[in-house]
Amino acid sequence: MKNIDIIGIMAQDKDGLVGINNDLPWKDDPETKWDMKHFKKTTTGYPIIMGYKTFVTFKKPLKNRINFVIDSHDSLSEQENIKHAIETKEFNDTEFYTVDSLKTAREIIEQALDADKAYLIGGATTLIRAIINNSLDKLILTTFDKSYFKDNEDPVYLNLDSTDFVITDCRCHDNGKIEYLSFKKG
Repeated sequence: MKNIDIIGIMAQDKDGLVGINNDLPWKDDPETKWDMKHFKKTTTGYPIIMGYKTFVTFKKPLKNRINFVIDSHDSLSEQENIKHAIETKEFNDTEFYTVDSLKTAREIIEQALDADKAYLIGGATTLIRAIINNSLDKLILTTFDKSYFKDNEDPVYLNLDSTDFVITDCRCHDNGKIEYLSFKKG
């Protein structure tokens, strides 16, 4: 069995804010559109894994990616499609495949898909839990040079200080307003 890298991909504002009320606080900011293009270019052609709350925000699976949803509370009904896909090793990008954990998603991808990596795309809590549990092999982090917090919201912040991730690459876009950092386990 081959081993794949699980790569977290996320964004934060200059204060470390990664989400508010189960949403991206910068999604309507025209200055951040480059990050969505970066996300699409980076993840297209690879399996993606998301938490249940992120799944709920999507209207349909992301094209050109096999979409896995972590549903640890069995909120979604058992899907026959994943059993069939595992047996036949035929997955498609028009469906969501439900799994009970990131570990299960990794195992299925390693056994049934021809991929060397998969992206954990969110939500914030799912990504932070994966970082804390040392379940990520790499992390791609976009940082916006702007603060997006507003009063009366439920923010989620990222702090990599107590992790063993080390920076492997740093690129700036838009005269330093957006910074792309790549990390790997130290």
